[in-house]
Amino acid sequence: MGKLPFDLAEAEQELQEGPLTEYSGSGFAVLKWGISLKQLVVLQMFVGVFLPWGQMETFSAGGLLLALVIAVVKLIVGVLVIALFENSMARLRFCATSRVTWAGFGFAFLAFVSLLAA
Repeated sequence: MGKLPFDLAEAEQELQEGPLTEYSGSGFAVLKWGISLKQLVVLQMFVGVFLPWGQMETFSAGGLLLALVIAVVKLIVGVLVIALFENSMARLRFCATSRVTWAGFGFAFLAFVSLLAA
């Protein structure tokens, strides 16, 4: 649905964005909005379970406001980390292609040399 690892160019259409290919206009916007909302809810659950600091300790308006601000800051940091990770993966995949290509050439050369030596 547009998230790693299913947004590969060589992925099958069913994996890449199969459910979204039938939609356009407002229906498509609602589906994309739902996917983004799902990502925020899952991120908030992750933050609440694994980074529980900053929760409200006393039941007051100031404590609630402080906890809300801390939760929003943690969400923004999480979204930025996810965006950095997703945007760096394309560069990592692009840089890794040269290593894979040269490794393939190296193995082919070794196979050719062993064929000549045999």
